[in-house]
Amino acid sequence: MVKRRGLKQVYIAGLMLASTGLVLLFFFGSRLIPVMLSLAVVGIGFAPITLIWTPLLADVMDYDEILTGKRRETTYAGMNALITKPAISIANALFLLIISGFGFDNTESIQTDSALFGIQLGYTLVPAIFFIISAIALLKWYKLDGKEWIAKKAELGKIHLQKEKEYIARLQREGKISKVYQRLYEEI
Repeated sequence: MVKRRGLKQVYIAGLMLASTGLVLLFFFGSRLIPVMLSLAVVGIGFAPITLIWTPLLADVMDYDEILTGKRRETTYAGMNALITKPAISIANALFLLIISGFGFDNTESIQTDSALFGIQLGYTLVPAIFFIISAIALLKWYKLDGKEWIAKKAELGKIHLQKEKEYIARLQREGKISKVYQRLYEEI
């Protein structure tokens, strides 16, 4: 699907599909068969979310390299961690805040209807809302897709290959690699 539609569109489809499954889970979360179907939809939608965010980030790094001429992967990895680690903590705190607000009592083995509603709300609708917000943000602000972007990435790939060949040649001149290695590299 990525080859036909592109990273952005498949990621957005995953967000929307997972959101749909979560909303269905909220409304039908007390019946076994609808729960199973809802979770299947969530799982199918969550697969591209899990798998495609890294290539989307790589596209951002490529775009940055096109703009600046520098490859700053470590900067992006550090910023990603700086944002995602606190976000995970905030998400967990938000869930606990929601269920506490609806009367969840961790000392009780059977929860009130209000507490069960809070669990369903925090587990389904809140993530669904954030997935929808993410999809809208991608549609509005993420411009790294389409034929023009693919052409820019192909040109950047050629630049990377040229840099790699120059690096291998330098290592050979310095005697750090043999001609056998260079021939093997060129065959690949």
